[in-house]
Amino acid sequence: MEKEATQTFYSDKLKRAMHLLVFRRGKMPGAKEWELKEKLGRNYEQVLAQLNQLLSELDLEIRKVKEQTASDTLRPGNPIDENRYYIALKGTMGLKEAKMIG
Repeated sequence: MEKEATQTFYSDKLKRAMHLLVFRRGKMPGAKEWELKEKLGRNYEQVLAQLNQLLSELDLEIRKVKEQTASDTLRPGNPIDENRYYIALKGTMGLKEAKMIG
């Protein structure tokens, strides 16, 4: 019984991580690192690693990029505030598929 509760709890974290990474909030896709840490907890990197394994079967991957802002030179920020995670295509896309996207 206890085993099922752990799996459900973890799948909830995977769902929450997927929602944060797929849906846009504002103009930028993905989620900032502090958002993931706040919503998923301290082990957000483990959740992202497991989600990345699931996405690799769909030819997708989670990427981490450092955000460049105009205020970078004015104030040194917390490194966790500067990273953004998003989902990207792992392989290549055919010409027909690319035309369908727009």
